[in-house]
Amino acid sequence: MRRFKRKKKTIGIIRDDSETGDELNKNDYISSLPLDLIIEIIAKLPLKSIPELVFVSKRWSAIVRGKDLTDSFISRSSSRPSLLLTLGNHFIRGFHWCSQEDPSCGNRRTLIPRDPMFYFFTPVRGLICGEARSDDLWILDLARYDYVSPVVCNPSTGQFLTLPRGPRLRTNGRCPDTLTSFLGYDPVNDVYTVLCMTTPYDYGQVFVSQEHQVFTLGRKTWRRVRCKQPHCPATDSLCRDGVIYYGAWYDSHEERSLLMSFDLRSQDFGVTELPPGVNILHFRHTALVKYHETVALVDRSRTGDFDLWVLKDAKKHKWSKISVLLPLVEGNDAFKCKGTISTGELIFAPPWNAMPYFILYYDPKEKSVRRVDIKAIRTLFGPTECHLDHVEIPLFISR
Repeated sequence: MRRFKRKKKTIGIIRDDSETGDELNKNDYISSLPLDLIIEIIAKLPLKSIPELVFVSKRWSAIVRGKDLTDSFISRSSSRPSLLLTLGNHFIRGFHWCSQEDPSCGNRRTLIPRDPMFYFFTPVRGLICGEARSDDLWILDLARYDYVSPVVCNPSTGQFLTLPRGPRLRTNGRCPDTLTSFLGYDPVNDVYTVLCMTTPYDYGQVFVSQEHQVFTLGRKTWRRVRCKQPHCPATDSLCRDGVIYYGAWYDSHEERSLLMSFDLRSQDFGVTELPPGVNILHFRHTALVKYHETVALVDRSRTGDFDLWVLKDAKKHKWSKISVLLPLVEGNDAFKCKGTISTGELIFAPPWNAMPYFILYYDPKEKSVRRVDIKAIRTLFGPTECHLDHVEIPLFISR
């Protein structure tokens, strides 16, 4: 029987399996161009198509995976960061992003065919980390989630990376452990790292993090790290200058709070005491936000009064207080402060189920507020979470 060799289609080049390496190099005319020009050409392509270029040739793969291309995108994207909205219902998940200063412009969306039970934390330098929430496990087959592996996603390209099996979730009756995974970026070593903690989900006992493990993208296995301070993660995280910050409780009674930090280079934990009388409310009510390039702690408000506790010196436990009174706006119940943007405005997001979804911009100098509706968000997608400072990168994520 006569066999026909199958041709493989690539971006811009048609190659045949029968071609030799020398013939491929002769046909790969674009690869002979200077690197700067190739990067400029790639920058004009749709981001979703860029990961496919790794299959064109070894040189293309090196370029797409290389730091030069990523830095070029980061440089451009950082000058116009986006609002990233995570969308979801019981059937589908997705990301929607738009201009941070004017959400009515530059609307784009990526839908993801993933388990709808995944919850996504704060994005870090173009990537975002997700995990299965324990509240969702009650309606699922617990045996199926005996192991829960965090995922790392590039919203711009739609790429997903499921990490190797991490800490085991014990399913004692109807009380499985919870899994908390925070993503960080070390700018010195140019690596992304996931910090993962397990916490017994049982309000009948003190629940502190029992296991701490880290996974660096590009490596194969998790590595255990030690923490001398017993604690339970109580907020989302914020990564600044190679350090992951997050609010925490000493115990399950939520009576004593602190700020934890994890240095991605030294792999050491740090503890910062909160100001007297300041406590973290239950999860998702208190948040860490960026306030003019530093870390701040803020509670959700139903009255428009917000107290931002801005971290001045983590080692000396120094904070400063900034009070904000958000003018009353129709439907501004239970707003969350998301931090500041380059204009100096404070961003406030409504509850996740607000429809139509909108953003409030508060100018502290003028003490004025403006509302911007994001009409592209429909009731179809259900819960919506808002994140600031998302940047688009073509990063090809792999273990």
